[in-house]
Amino acid sequence: MYKSENRFIVLVLHYHRGKTPYIPIVTSNKMPRLNRNQRMRAIGMIDGGLRQRDVANRLGVTRITITRLLRRYRTHGSVDDRPRSGRPRVTTREQDRHIYVTGSYLLSTQLPLLLG
Repeated sequence: MYKSENRFIVLVLHYHRGKTPYIPIVTSNKMPRLNRNQRMRAIGMIDGGLRQRDVANRLGVTRITITRLLRRYRTHGSVDDRPRSGRPRVTTREQDRHIYVTGSYLLSTQLPLLLG
């Protein structure tokens, strides 16, 4: 397996009885996410009469991405991301800042003494 930027190229030797083995190249990478502006443009293109496939090709995403976007727009009236639960915060932003400043100070002043 080779890694090239955001793509993983997987080489698999295929062998069919009586035929020469060959190595097809399969790339696996995430589709780019559409930002809010691109989502609104997609809805506008569909409202303007373009097919979902054509919109998907213009924006560089799969047709199913456009289908799901359109379904969400028709159901909820919005193209915004749905809220995610995520992990709850344990520290406040002020505490995070204090940890960062203290850590930076210790790294710049105390670490050279310890390694010295």
